[in-house]
Amino acid sequence: MPVFEWKEDDMSGGLMFLPLIGAIIGAISIGAYYVASWLKLPMLTTVLMLGLIPILITGGFHIDGYMDVTDALRSYQPREKKLEILKDPHIGAFAVIGLCTVMLTYGLGLSILVESGDIRHIFCYGLMFVISRAVCAITSVTMKKAKKSGMLYEETKPGHKAGLIVPGLMLVLSCIGVVYINLFCGITVITGEALFLIYYRYMTNKQFGGVTGDTAGYLVTVSEILMTLLISITAWNII
Repeated sequence: MPVFEWKEDDMSGGLMFLPLIGAIIGAISIGAYYVASWLKLPMLTTVLMLGLIPILITGGFHIDGYMDVTDALRSYQPREKKLEILKDPHIGAFAVIGLCTVMLTYGLGLSILVESGDIRHIFCYGLMFVISRAVCAITSVTMKKAKKSGMLYEETKPGHKAGLIVPGLMLVLSCIGVVYINLFCGITVITGEALFLIYYRYMTNKQFGGVTGDTAGYLVTVSEILMTLLISITAWNII
């Protein structure tokens, strides 16, 4: 995505673009799968290509947040210290371990999905990127903030709730889409994401006193890993 210098006025509408970026990632991923199938590429090549697409498009923006949160959670320090760890630019051992874990898990889900060859679930996979980012935008605005500073706080100041219209609409349409494509897959994905959101709210309030930009990245990363696994499981059964 384009890189530019953020100004305070720009941040007020920034969150509404999150699901649109998800739509771009999803569309490119679906297209890449079609190309890989047409070229009869090896399964491992297809899996690695699909895994790289979100990182190449976003620059790993959300993975960075996931790694920071993993470091903070595994530190078992008081809340104030955890918030300091989130701001620390250095990478800890647990962040690296966490990254390896999610990447291997993501690869596991993608390998099952690609091996199944069910195109319906590839489209569900594409819509997953819209769902995760729409949920991120909505929760970032509606949930309690851990800090009164930072990019997330600037994006979610009072009066910025109008930016929920686009994410909310795209979330509804994406959920309808996965249910329409495959009822069982759609219900499984939506239920799984809803249960994770309950945990996410509890975890952020208890560990950090609310959400931050890093926890938003954690939300997107874990949501996409979880939904990929759920989609792959339903694709394998071809229900």
